[in-house]
Amino acid sequence: MISRISLYFALSLTFFACQETPKEMADTSPAAAAVTIPHAPASFNKVLDAHGGLATWQSQQSMSYVVAAKGETHKIDLPSRKILLENEKFTIGYDGKDVWLKQDSAYYSGSARFYHNLYFYFITMPFVLADPGIRYEEVAPLSFEGIEYPGIKIAYAANVGDSPDDNYILYYHPETYQMTWLAYTVTYQSKAPSENFRLIRYSDWKTVNGNLLPHQLQWYDYKVGVIGEPSRDPMVVSELMLSREAMDGALFVMPAGAEVVVE
Repeated sequence: MISRISLYFALSLTFFACQETPKEMADTSPAAAAVTIPHAPASFNKVLDAHGGLATWQSQQSMSYVVAAKGETHKIDLPSRKILLENEKFTIGYDGKDVWLKQDSAYYSGSARFYHNLYFYFITMPFVLADPGIRYEEVAPLSFEGIEYPGIKIAYAANVGDSPDDNYILYYHPETYQMTWLAYTVTYQSKAPSENFRLIRYSDWKTVNGNLLPHQLQWYDYKVGVIGEPSRDPMVVSELMLSREAMDGALFVMPAGAEVVVE
């Protein structure tokens, strides 16, 4: 894992109203839920089960989707987390060792290392929170519109990824165990612990090849447990695909004219 979620630039996407209850339920059969995380609270394993089960997720080999407002297509080899991100102006990839950038001009001037898997980590909640090197702790619930959403805090062991001081709190519906909110801190730039949590509300859940994944994420103003108004346009995902067939590895090889990036 090279980097995790850190949102230090403005996202400009389209906004829809969020739904409280998902229209579709994932496969929660015993076979699909066979894999658990022994050191995680039972509640977190129930969240994974509500989204199709960790065994089902681990059987997936490839993933692709479109970030609608940006016109970007993302392709991922799930076992290796290799990524290819393409739009009309630039291409960013991760080949298992290096992040690389190819463009005809200096159009993209941000951190390609940060950006290459930003959307991947948002979209693949809650399953990326089952990665190795994670510590779990049940915390106080989040209140919104008369519902108390129980919380599970996620922290990383030292030297795991680029931002081991990041913290996340997953909040799930008390009856369905489906993920509804994610609070997270940003330490990618500062490299220092923070208690300044950002907040996302997840909605438009759809079952894709056995796993329940979000197609819309809405950021909210948030301070000291108080949820305000939506703070920006949501992140909308389309054409989301999961497959048990691997992608051609040549997709992720750094092409001629590309440059390795370190930041």
